[in-house]
Formats: sequence, structure tokens, C-alpha cells
Amino acid sequence: MTPGDPWQNLIDEIDQLIPFEENNASYISMRPTRVNLQIRRNWGQPRDKVNSENCYCGAEAFENRADYGYVNSYGALLNWVHRPRGPQWTFSGFYQRRIGSAWTIKTTLGVDQFQWLNLGLGTQVQAGPVQFYLLADNLLGYRNLAASHSAYVQFGFNVLTWKPKK
Repeated sequence: MTPGDPWQNLIDEIDQLIPFEENNASYISMRPTRVNLQIRRNWGQPRDKVNSENCYCGAEAFENRADYGYVNSYGALLNWVHRPRGPQWTFSGFYQRRIGSAWTIKTTLGVDQFQWLNLGLGTQVQAGPVQFYLLADNLLGYRNLAASHSAYVQFGFNVLTWKPKK
């Protein structure tokens, strides 16, 4: 490496390592194959038997979400993606709890080929047709972000629609 501008030296090295060429040939590229498998078991008191008079959410909000079923659920999720450099997989178990008719919390414990312990937490609140959510993954990695393989926080909202009742 010659003395001088380190950024220009880096650009020159990249230019030497990556071949650049132009051609007019077309190509077809396949999207990665993805498989998601989930098993879930609901338990506890069914939601339709929960006292809806004290939820302060309005009758129509409760009736529209009556198909959610039970208050508690647990399960497992296997996610597998075949990529050009080999398959990537994750396996996680979860516990989900509905609190009232508008709030849900979920905790997950997962493993993948990059880390053997991934603790996640999520919550969502539903206000009529709008669902707000906040998710955090790899909670143990927040102690030292520099040594963490990955960590993310995601928040947003969804606008939901329901089938009209007949």
C-alpha cells in the first residue's frame, strides 16, 4: 500500500478485487426459497367467556376481535431460508398473553446459526382498526452492542379490516 489518502487506497483496492464488465446478456434470478412452520396451542379461558363489559373498548371493537380465541398461547416457529451461500435457519419458542381485549404481549426465546440464545419481547395495542406494535430482539445483546451479532427494535402500525358480518 502506498502512502497517501487512505480512502483512495481503499477504493483502489476494491476496484482491483471486484471485476467490472458490461454485457447485454439477460439473466433469470430465483428468489430464495423460504419455509415457515409454526405450531401453536391456545389455553386458558376462551375470550368469548371473558367479561367484556369492563374492557372500556366499545362493543364493536370487542365483537370484531372475537375470533382471536383464547387468552394464552404458546408455540414454536421454524424459519428456513435457502440462500446462495447456504441455508439460514432460526428456531424459536414463544409465549403470548392477551390482556383485556386490546393489548397483547409476546416473549420469544430463539436460536440460530449465529447465536444460541436470542431473547425477544413484543407488545401490540389495538385501537379500533389500528394496531400499534413495538418489538425488540436479542435483548441480552443490548448489554454490549459492540460484541452483539445483531439487535433491533421495530415499531409501527397496521390498519386492519374485518369481513362484514352477515
